[in-house]
Amino acid sequence: MNYPEFHQTHQFRSAVFYLRLALTVICFFLLFSRYGYLPQDNPSLFATGIFFGVLFFLVQVILAFQEPTEAPSPWHYLSLLSGTGILTYVVFISGGYRSEFMFIYLIPPLTYSLQFGAGFGLLSFTLNSAAILTFIFYVQRETGLGSEGHLIASLTIISLMFLTTQFGAYTRNKEKVYREQLVHLAERDELTGLYNFRSFNSYLSTQQKAAAKTKNPLSLIFADIDNLRNYNGMLGYLAGNNLVVQVAAVISSTVGDRGSVFRYGGGHFAIIVPGTEKESAAHLSGEIRKAVENIVIAGAERQPGGKVTVTTSVAAFPEDDLQELVQVAAAALDQGKTAKRKEEEEYLQRSEKLALVGQLAAGLAHEIRNPLTTVKGFCQLVKGQSLTEKGREYVEVILTELERVNMLVKEFLLLTKPAAPRMELVKLKGFLEDVVYLMTSEALLHDVTIRMYLAEDLPDITADAEQLKQVVINLTLNAIEAMPGGGSLHVKAYPTQDLKEVVLEFQDTGTGIPEDKVKHIFEPFFSTKEEGTGLGLSITLRIVENHGGSIHVTSQYGQGTTFVVRLPVQYNNHNPVRATCTA
Repeated sequence: MNYPEFHQTHQFRSAVFYLRLALTVICFFLLFSRYGYLPQDNPSLFATGIFFGVLFFLVQVILAFQEPTEAPSPWHYLSLLSGTGILTYVVFISGGYRSEFMFIYLIPPLTYSLQFGAGFGLLSFTLNSAAILTFIFYVQRETGLGSEGHLIASLTIISLMFLTTQFGAYTRNKEKVYREQLVHLAERDELTGLYNFRSFNSYLSTQQKAAAKTKNPLSLIFADIDNLRNYNGMLGYLAGNNLVVQVAAVISSTVGDRGSVFRYGGGHFAIIVPGTEKESAAHLSGEIRKAVENIVIAGAERQPGGKVTVTTSVAAFPEDDLQELVQVAAAALDQGKTAKRKEEEEYLQRSEKLALVGQLAAGLAHEIRNPLTTVKGFCQLVKGQSLTEKGREYVEVILTELERVNMLVKEFLLLTKPAAPRMELVKLKGFLEDVVYLMTSEALLHDVTIRMYLAEDLPDITADAEQLKQVVINLTLNAIEAMPGGGSLHVKAYPTQDLKEVVLEFQDTGTGIPEDKVKHIFEPFFSTKEEGTGLGLSITLRIVENHGGSIHVTSQYGQGTTFVVRLPVQYNNHNPVRATCTA
């Protein structure tokens, strides 16, 4: 049974049928008990009664087995005419205007207005009123009796009929409002106002049948809030519910009229997108993920990644089996959740390493720097005195290594306790040109050509210019060192389509990074270079994250590496998504 027909229950239809049937039987029973016979002495009148009685009975039987409708069908109009006919027949043969059955005229307008509203009830009222007035005029014309008294009695019956019609229509309207409330509760989620799991199953089944018939594409998207249990445990269930409501609103506004959004349960949502192929549905799921990340909620900064995220999956017909869309989407969602949990574990491990380095740096930095300064000072004094050429070489090596140790201590401190960003407006186009120009000489020494591609509409951004400069220098220097035999470095900068972020790409033609090492390159002390400290990319990652951005690396061993940095145009003091790495 469809939701609009929810109120038309079998019990209601049976009650109307039995009520009208009972009225017919009662009328004939009273006729027999009152008069003891039917008017068989008048064959035409007798035949008229039998015709209306049988017709009314058959129509009621047919209606009892029909599907319910909101509007009256032709069978209902036939029921109305035959019912009025049999009722008028009973009243006529039992005395006309003097019949004790006149009150039964109140029943049809009441039942029809209850079933179909005021319009059909008033039609029944009009037919019954016409029959009553016909009796009055017939009596006046044939006998000339009872003109005033019978007119008052008849008008009283007509008035009561009108009141019962209005009462039936009022009752139906009240019942309709109540039905709509029940339907709303039955198909809507109380917390978010979205369609619920029951509605999802019904609607998906309908769309699957339509797709099977028309062969049109049908897509199903699942979206699940990450770490919802953490929000509930950390901030309480009210805050968790508030997060669910916000995510539901964002998903609904993102999907718009392209599909229907359902709350599948908990923080799990389903989106049915009829007439959409898998590629378009995947693009929509990406829009949903990005839109959800813009939600600002207390406690998000303490979650892995620092913001609200959802995991999504897509299943679509005809790429996937039409009847297995739910299973395919659920399996893909589980895989996505598993991969994300693994990422979070790696992120936590990296954070633990940084914390360990922080403790080490805090305890040793000053202890190392003090004797380092003393040794360096004495070496410079010795260097100024008369030494053999070999002695000067040895002192120069000592000073070089001391400087290297000093730089290592500085990187320790920067990694473990980075300075808070000093935000200012950075004219990104000129900034990148200046910084890359500084690296040109280093590139020429390694036979590397730097090519820049800066978008004309590149916006200014809010950032710490010095820290951003260190990011560009680190990534440029890494690319140059990855091309010992020379090569090309392509530096690109352009805004995203929504103009909320800028993208910086550093693409080299170097040796690339082995697949098994790509996922480790942001870890402290991990380096693919023999003389590397393993802190440069860790520092770069920390700076990018502190600016509310993200960094992504792809590499093919022997062909080159690409680093992609995404930075918000407006800094919002909101921790970003962590770096992601794919080989």
